[in-house]
Amino acid sequence: MIFVLAPRINALGRLDSAMDAVAMLITDDADEAHRIAQTLEIQNIKRRAIDSQMLAEALTMVEEQVDVSKDRAVVLASPSWHPGVIGIVATRIAEKTHLPTVLISIDGHIGKGSARSIPSFDLFQALSQCREDLVAFGGHKYAAGLTIATRDIDAFRAHFLAVAQNAIRPEDLVPTIYIESELSLDQIDARLINVLKRFAPFGPQNSRPVMVSRNVEVVGAPPQAGHNHLRFHARQNGRVFDCIGFDLGHLAYRLTPGESNLDIAYVIEENDWRGRKGVQLRIKDLR
Repeated sequence: MIFVLAPRINALGRLDSAMDAVAMLITDDADEAHRIAQTLEIQNIKRRAIDSQMLAEALTMVEEQVDVSKDRAVVLASPSWHPGVIGIVATRIAEKTHLPTVLISIDGHIGKGSARSIPSFDLFQALSQCREDLVAFGGHKYAAGLTIATRDIDAFRAHFLAVAQNAIRPEDLVPTIYIESELSLDQIDARLINVLKRFAPFGPQNSRPVMVSRNVEVVGAPPQAGHNHLRFHARQNGRVFDCIGFDLGHLAYRLTPGESNLDIAYVIEENDWRGRKGVQLRIKDLR
């Protein structure tokens, strides 16, 4: 249930006040809870539509305004972007370009920005070097928020790109996945799951360990690639696992059912879906 409610509560808070979600959680009236839940669903659909539109606009701006062969960062601004959703889109642009990314939503004389980084670049330190261009900022190495006067956006862009140019080496621009260990799928058992739990909570300074398994087989129903996500089943030595790869739909061509020729990099997660608990592999890359 938490995987159903949480994204919808999150969407309400991003687009408007989250007080309706609070009311839904504390009411004893089932009809009232159902009515509010419908509102949350409508808002979540709206949030996804805004996400898609903003991402498309930002990608077009990257193509038109960013020289990815030379620039070491992305700084974009638009008056049409929703400030509550901009962080999600900044994350996706940073992932697609593998460059530190700052997206700014302009509202009159003030812009609200969200920034996302790559592993080798300390975003907070970079913003600290640009503090004279900003009204306020805060965050950490990987993610930050900022407020800026609209008139200062161009100066900030130039300053931030200069900081990134000095700090980022060419080798930092190559996307890298750090593998913790190589496993066969039959080694993923309750004992390993319990060991991994001891390393929680996971976050920017304590990422989930990434494992790799080689020569696994895609089995079962045909792989799915909806909304640029992959979903398939992988088998090795008699063990079968659900696999999900977010924003990896472009790698669907690498999935050949019935052949043990797939290498997968992944993190191991417990999944609770409609009361059914299980283990899934969240795919990081395929080859």
